Amino acid sequence: MLTITHGTAHGPGYSGAGGIGGQTTLPAGKKFADDFHLFAVEWDEGRLRWSVDNVPYFSMTPTNLPAGAKWVFNQP
Repeated sequence: MLTITHGTAHGPGYSGAGGIGGQTTLPAGKKFADDFHLFAVEWDEGRLRWSVDNVPYFSMTPTNLPAGAKWVFNQP
């Protein structure tokens, strides 16, 4: 059963297996399939933030990128 969820961003220089992300688990060994959950990604020009049930678990800014990689999340 699914106990972990991942949030990953992909762009030039950090795509495929090189994506940048984080993961979270539910408290007390609960499984995601046991109930309804709200999965979200908040996006603005300088940050991406992943959350489950309104609890943030990973945030990414241009400073997280590998050297020379482009931040492509600052456009509509």
